[in-house]
Amino acid sequence: MRFSGAWVAADGTDPQSRYRSLGYFIRDMLEEGLFFGDVQFTGAHCDSVHAVTNGTVDLTAIDVRSWWLACDYEPSTAGRLAVIGTTDPTPGVVCVVS
Repeated sequence: MRFSGAWVAADGTDPQSRYRSLGYFIRDMLEEGLFFGDVQFTGAHCDSVHAVTNGTVDLTAIDVRSWWLACDYEPSTAGRLAVIGTTDPTPGVVCVVS
C-alpha cells in the first residue's frame, strides 16, 4: 500500500480529529500489525500541516474546519498539499455551559 510505513504527524492521541481518525481511515486496509511508521505528535493542526509541508512527515489527519482555516489563512502552505481522502461524518462535540 502506498502509505504503509509512512511517517505521520498527529496533534495528540485524544481527540478523534487527531490520531484516532487515521486509524479509522485505514482500518479496512489493514491485514495485521502496524501500518504507519513513526508518529510525530505536534500538539496543533497547523503544526501537523507544516510538518507535512516541510517534509518532516509524509501525512497527517486534521479536521475539516482546520483544513479550511489553513486554506484561508495559509494558502501558500495548503496549496502545496493534497487531500487524499476523508473519513465518514461523525457527530460533533457538544459544549454546554450554565
